[in-house]
Amino acid sequence: MEPNLARSFYLLSLNPKNGYYFNTGPEFQYGLTGSIVADLYFQQRVRIEKRTLYAVDPAPTNYSFFDRPLQTIEQKGGIRIASLLGRMGFRPGWYKKELIRVLLANGDLVQVPKKFLGIPYNRYFPGKSDERLAMIRRLRDILLRGEHPEGPELMLLSLVPVCRLYRAITERGAERKRARQNLKNLLKNGTQYSRQFGDIEALTKGIKGAIMAAHASHSAGH
Repeated sequence: MEPNLARSFYLLSLNPKNGYYFNTGPEFQYGLTGSIVADLYFQQRVRIEKRTLYAVDPAPTNYSFFDRPLQTIEQKGGIRIASLLGRMGFRPGWYKKELIRVLLANGDLVQVPKKFLGIPYNRYFPGKSDERLAMIRRLRDILLRGEHPEGPELMLLSLVPVCRLYRAITERGAERKRARQNLKNLLKNGTQYSRQFGDIEALTKGIKGAIMAAHASHSAGH
């Protein structure tokens, strides 16, 4: 299996002008780990019943960032989506680092070393700009031109408001307002586009809940 949704979410979140992210913190952290779990679902490694994940095919994958949550789901005999994301949230940097390593190897990303006050760090830029732009055009066509989405596209679109990614796919002003309204209507009638929409909603609610819990914890700490 391949990290299709995780790759799409990462590239959508990446600002190609500065090699950083449109949004950081819990929105990016749980959007990324949530898209990894969504990949397991869409590639039939897990199933969802009442917001609980169950292993369907727990065999090892090609990637450690899939194997770790898959092993947890199998060992628990089923685990709530929110609980699994909470566990994954203890090491968000590890999941990002492992995915970046794969994207670099596939040419999806280009690493650019930089320094600040003599301290080295890296920025990452899209390695296949045409493919990223094609993905964004497709999402725009769904939101602004009424094209019908596939199941994984519905999942990715459901993360746009939750992870505050409208900037990645729309212009300001009237276009963004129209995209917001169209997406609201699209998700309201999601069952018309995919029989998997109930599960997509469960995944999205789990991700949104994890983001809200992280913000609440941060506020309580201050």
